[in-house]
Amino acid sequence: MRNRRLEIQPTVAVSLNDPYVSHTGVGVGLNFWVTNVLAIGANFLWFQGLNGRSDLDFQVARGTRFVNSNGAGGLVVPINEYQMAAALNFSYVPVYGKFLMFNRFIFHWDIYLMAGVGFMRTRPIPVVDPEVRTFNYDWRIMFNAGVGVRVFLNRWLGIVGEIRNYVYLEQLEALDIAQQDVPVGRGQTPVMGSRQDPATWTGQSSLTDNVMVQVGLTVYLPFGVTYRLLK
Repeated sequence: MRNRRLEIQPTVAVSLNDPYVSHTGVGVGLNFWVTNVLAIGANFLWFQGLNGRSDLDFQVARGTRFVNSNGAGGLVVPINEYQMAAALNFSYVPVYGKFLMFNRFIFHWDIYLMAGVGFMRTRPIPVVDPEVRTFNYDWRIMFNAGVGVRVFLNRWLGIVGEIRNYVYLEQLEALDIAQQDVPVGRGQTPVMGSRQDPATWTGQSSLTDNVMVQVGLTVYLPFGVTYRLLK
């Protein structure tokens, strides 16, 4: 009985397909069920402080080196970290049912599809020239779609699991280091095209698919519902 009820989903999310940096987030989702099978809602994830560079990326960068004209560089893969993500979503339940456990407990379940649009805040992690480069978080338009399953423990509480793909255009760190190295003093403007010029720090943009698994609880408000059979 989802119709006209508010659903709250506290979740934990873990990325699956990035071998070079792990993205772990905590968040919450809200859904208002317009009908028993259709909902509009939003979800929010917080990543800052939970990202982690993998041992694979560290060992690759450390084990193989290239040298540019400044005598610096490395065989590294540009990586990024996330601060947050938020989106507006539609959810649809095409399949639902119930099962019997231990010949005693009856659990209701459903499978749902979701899709939406929102934004992410990300930034490159400086790995090509970390001695000089620093990056700030910036906004990215993000689309997401996925599938989830809910198992209800009672009329208002359940557990939920999702697989979502977050698609957005990522700004990557430049692999080349500018040849001109002009030290910059306090309050001075970097020489254009020099190693200290922030315009030389970023490279091409890349379409990124970030597949994440999200698990958590689902709580329906109000707690009590009244069942009424159709005449």
